[in-house]
Amino acid sequence: MSNNLSRRGFVKGAACGAAGALAASMCGVVYASESEVTWDAEYDVVIAGYGATGAVAAIEAADQGAKVLLVEKAPEGREGGCSKVNQQLITCTKDPEEFYAFWNFLRGGFSYPDDDLLRLYTDSAADNWAYLEYLGATPDDLDFHSRGADIDGPGASSVYVTQVTSSYYMLLQANVEKRAESIDVWFESPAVSLIQDPVTKEVQGLVVEKDGALLNIKSKGGVVLATGGFEANQKMVEAFMWCTDTGYYASEYNTGDGVRMSMAAGADLVSMGIGNAFSWGYRAEGSRRGLSFNTKIRDMAIFVTGKGVRFYNERASARRSNLNYSGNWRVPIFPDSAYFICDDNARATAPMFTSFSDDNMAEIEAGIIIKADTIEDLAVAIDMDPETLANTVATFNAAATEDNDPFGRPAGRIIPITQAPFYAVKMSKYVTNTEGGPRRDQASRVIDTNGDPIPGLFAGGCLGCPNVGEDWNCGGNMSESIVFGRILGAKTAALAKGEDFDAAKPLEIPACTFEIPDVE
Repeated sequence: MSNNLSRRGFVKGAACGAAGALAASMCGVVYASESEVTWDAEYDVVIAGYGATGAVAAIEAADQGAKVLLVEKAPEGREGGCSKVNQQLITCTKDPEEFYAFWNFLRGGFSYPDDDLLRLYTDSAADNWAYLEYLGATPDDLDFHSRGADIDGPGASSVYVTQVTSSYYMLLQANVEKRAESIDVWFESPAVSLIQDPVTKEVQGLVVEKDGALLNIKSKGGVVLATGGFEANQKMVEAFMWCTDTGYYASEYNTGDGVRMSMAAGADLVSMGIGNAFSWGYRAEGSRRGLSFNTKIRDMAIFVTGKGVRFYNERASARRSNLNYSGNWRVPIFPDSAYFICDDNARATAPMFTSFSDDNMAEIEAGIIIKADTIEDLAVAIDMDPETLANTVATFNAAATEDNDPFGRPAGRIIPITQAPFYAVKMSKYVTNTEGGPRRDQASRVIDTNGDPIPGLFAGGCLGCPNVGEDWNCGGNMSESIVFGRILGAKTAALAKGEDFDAAKPLEIPACTFEIPDVE
């Protein structure tokens, strides 16, 4: 689905203090009044990012009568970002009041989202099942018992987490394709810069790179940024999350384009230090894509720093991979260098990391897994002090019977590392997705540093996700994609028609016709 457009022109004159395409690609915004722009195409709504939020926004805008352009940085088949590879879980509720109490508890002491924004989310989540049915899902497509609340707290009994067993994202893609007459999709077409009036600050359109050309696309109702997080941008991870040498788990295309463009347009930023599933994995040399540790052998292994000492409870309960620091759940602080250590019992039990061979022998032969007959020899092989690593393993083994692990790991979760040979794998930090980005209001308008909405600019999804705080519940991102994706589509479609839209209340949708089982 695409339009074949010729390269007719670019913004006339200066952009960010320099001329033409180079400035647009570097600065994230082009300052120009509408009359100064040569437009290559015009749409009612322009959306950057074909993840779940972008798809929902496109569907809603199309159903409101808008002509939509959905641009995606990735090639066809690689689109979707984190939406495509997660568990497809969606948080829902039958009791919005109790649901608000639960999410307010998760918010902790954070001021974002504010009460009005959080209320809108929790009220709207009651319609999530009805929206799935609207998209064509049936009870046979849904698992109503995936889990409820991840943690206990006020209102926890109101939390449902529903799984679209055939993939929520694939359901959204099918609905976008059904609306091909109203939604144009351009793959391998990254959003480069916003086009913003230098006086009014209104965002009038988007510069898109397509087929080697930079095209100026006008949007009557506004530009929606749904470009995902910045986990694949190491410089941003270092700057905002204070962590070096991280990998990513999902998409190499989540490089913070929406953060860059919204900042250039004057946006205020929120939640920039919050990451989901911030953990350890294996990364091949030269790659930034992380492979997850296999939980089947978690009781049989330890993690040690490059100095040969353990640094945390490998079996610690985590909230979206945040760890408990004196009662507060925060992104963990990890050492720069770490190794996975286990024995032959673990090696024979399961692949150590995702996509490793069943018995790990291929990785041993390739030198990815280091093998030695003794712990001391293993330490020498990975440039550690032998005595230190031997003492670390001995202390861990003793805790299996003495229940005195210095990191609080219970004896029942400790299987001694005693069966030679012994193994080590160099591990790397990785983050599944970030949540930071531009501050938003109830209409998902991007808010500037003075607290005012930037006209014509909207954001959704992991780009400044509004329902994050101290804690998180599984399924929250996908639920957010429905609630605010629909608002994004309805709001921009209304603006394109010269109409107003009250985003302060949930969008109406016919009630779900099938019965929702109680949470187990």
